Amino acid sequence: IEIHSFSFTSFDDYFAGTEAGAGISGQEYVKLPPETRKAVRETMRLSFPDSGSRRPFVVDMEVLVGSGNK
Repeated sequence: IEIHSFSFTSFDDYFAGTEAGAGISGQEYVKLPPETRKAVRETMRLSFPDSGSRRPFVVDMEVLVGSGNK
C-alpha cells in the first residue's frame, strides 16, 4: 500500500466523479433519492478538516499497487 496525494481544483471537482457514478461508491450514490444524495455530499464535504474550502483541494489516498505473472 502506498499513499498518494491527488489534487483537485475544489471539493466540487473532487466529488464530480462520485456524482457521475464513477466507482462502486459512485454507482451506489446515484441510486439514492435526491435529498439523500444532497445530505451525503454535504456530510462528505464537512468531513474534511477545512470543510472542503481549501483550493486546490488535496486528498491523500491509500493505493494498493500490485503486479504478478501468470
